[in-house]
Amino acid sequence: MFTKVSKIIDQQIILALEILKNDGVILYPTSTVWGLGCSASSIKAIKKIREIKKRDFNHPFIGLIDSEKSIHKYISNAPKKAIEIIKDSTFQKTIIYPNSKKNISNIANQKNEAALRVTNLPYLRKLISMMDSPLVSTSANISGEKTPVNFSKINNEIIEKVDMIIKINVKSTNEPSNIIKINSKGEIEEIR
Repeated sequence: MFTKVSKIIDQQIILALEILKNDGVILYPTSTVWGLGCSASSIKAIKKIREIKKRDFNHPFIGLIDSEKSIHKYISNAPKKAIEIIKDSTFQKTIIYPNSKKNISNIANQKNEAALRVTNLPYLRKLISMMDSPLVSTSANISGEKTPVNFSKINNEIIEKVDMIIKINVKSTNEPSNIIKINSKGEIEEIR
């Protein structure tokens, strides 16, 4: 597969947007680890990510969103505690919410829960704000294999199957995000 790369950030964002709108998959840096991503509204692209990762078809994905204000687009009756956690947290947290809306059913689990994380990276905020959908975010590794700590550690099998690689410098923790679950009562459970 032909993989597209541009050196200018704004050009990469526009190219990525076009690819994502056409059911494509991108490889991109996050503030945690390198990720594989697609539009959360594209069943075809989500299937492609599952095939690339050799991932179980019942395992849900995390969706990145551009701001805490976007939570209400995707979650019905989002717990107020979630907004407080997002605003008060110095380290990004992925939050599993109850009551996901139909527009993100592709990344929700069988209990209609969805995992969302507000990204703190300006380039991803810009891209996601233009998508009108969360950006699927899953580590760029084959399921069961170690998460690569940098681009050079990503399996070539993955690199060859994506439609675009976003190459920009991002300060990364090199560790997956913390995951917490909040129920409709605002009670918190640490997952990871």
